[in-house]
Amino acid sequence: MTSIITGDIVNCRKLPSYIWIDGLKKLFKTKGKNPSEWEIYRGDEFQLEIKNVEEALIVAL
Repeated sequence: MTSIITGDIVNCRKLPSYIWIDGLKKLFKTKGKNPSEWEIYRGDEFQLEIKNVEEALIVAL
């Protein structure tokens, strides 16, 4: 069993991308490999696969 967390960064165009995207990528790299386990697409949307379902809720929060 696995979990997929998806999200969209709201109002991201009001900030320069380097302010939030670098931190998001750094965090995701601690959880898996790109692009097999996480991906940022269309500029501000993302998916992250968490293979340990017990960990998925903690990561989502």
